[in-house]
Amino acid sequence: MSSTESFRPLLLDLAYSAGLLAASPFLAFKMHTSERYRSGWKERFGDIPIRGGGQPCLWIHAASVGEVQAARPLVAECQQRFPNLEIAISTQTQTGQEMARRTLPECISFYYPLDLSPIVRRALDRIRPDCIALVEREIWPNFTSVAKSRGIPVVQVNSRLSSSSLKGYRWLYPVIGKTLQSIDHFIVQSEEYAERLRQLAIHEKRIQVAGNLKYDGIPTTIDSSEVDRLRKETGIRANTPVWVCGSIHPQEVSVAIRAWRQCLAETPEVQLLLAPRHMEKITDIERDLRALGVAHVRKTEKSRGDLPEKTVLIADTMGELRGIYALATVVFVGGTFNEVGGHNLIEPAAFGKPVLFGPHIHAQSADASALVAAGGAEQCQTEEMLAKQLRRLFNDRAHAESMGLRAQEVILSNTGAARKTVDIIAPYLTIGETIDEQP
Repeated sequence: MSSTESFRPLLLDLAYSAGLLAASPFLAFKMHTSERYRSGWKERFGDIPIRGGGQPCLWIHAASVGEVQAARPLVAECQQRFPNLEIAISTQTQTGQEMARRTLPECISFYYPLDLSPIVRRALDRIRPDCIALVEREIWPNFTSVAKSRGIPVVQVNSRLSSSSLKGYRWLYPVIGKTLQSIDHFIVQSEEYAERLRQLAIHEKRIQVAGNLKYDGIPTTIDSSEVDRLRKETGIRANTPVWVCGSIHPQEVSVAIRAWRQCLAETPEVQLLLAPRHMEKITDIERDLRALGVAHVRKTEKSRGDLPEKTVLIADTMGELRGIYALATVVFVGGTFNEVGGHNLIEPAAFGKPVLFGPHIHAQSADASALVAAGGAEQCQTEEMLAKQLRRLFNDRAHAESMGLRAQEVILSNTGAARKTVDIIAPYLTIGETIDEQP
């Protein structure tokens, strides 16, 4: 080991500590004013549950809600094949932690520790994992280094790497290159992502394509009682055409409103339902709607009865996006008319809904390509294209239904990622089995 490599954890600890010190006034203010920042702070410093007993353990790190959703079919497959395996799941966000505790109650759930070497060592002492699975894009240099020093294999599951992230990884390679080369396996969603990893000099034998775990865990039906409840609460009748804008950002609201107004000129009964990506941004969205002269109401503040025509409904409750998609005739997925890069396209597609999205889809490129190629989704490069596609889908319901069925078929034909992923990590979960050293 070179002198630079031996000092790398110390240098990272110093850099992290300096960053925390510089940000401490901001963090102190946020912790005082926001429950989101106060949540789990002890666990973030390594005060996590102590795992008892001597059963083998898989530690899954799923940063937020999307990663927890991806981890669920992996957990189910592991539990079926390894009944004595304990599973610990960590998250970084409050919403992710809430989902993990609600949907995976049999797992040990806690907030992910800060990537400082002493904190990482304390966390590993308490969980004692036999294998660590990082979901999607998680790369933590000190965590990986300490784990590897203890002989704990580290894999990245449901791995994806966008073209923009590839550029960032190249720029950060002096910092994260050693970490990338230390990861035992990259189990990727598609060949496209595998090729980008190869461009980072990851050896071919450490890259395997298994598909997207989210396809395995996504439901394609919803209980009718849930739909009935949502119809009552929203005031949207069963035969009313509905445009749902899911995970929408404030910057996209004006785009959606202008497209909706064009649609209303031809199909005046279309209802618009906005499901914001971030609940704390609802006041910004309401301000923009007032500026645009649009009548609107929050779901929790709506009076009984039908939703008035030409009134925008804002979904202001957590955890209901899936049910809201079930009400839709057409879905637009947000984060695509700003440069966020898009959000979950699979969820509306699984319900057989035609999916529209904007020009910026780099964070969901593999799913977007599959859906567009199958004719289940349309990418709208401009605001004008969005309005045109929206009008077409509401004017031609047979076309909209056919498009939705093709979207759903993409989901149904791509299951099996959980089984393939567990096939790959199974040797790491076998106590006493020697793992071949990777190139």
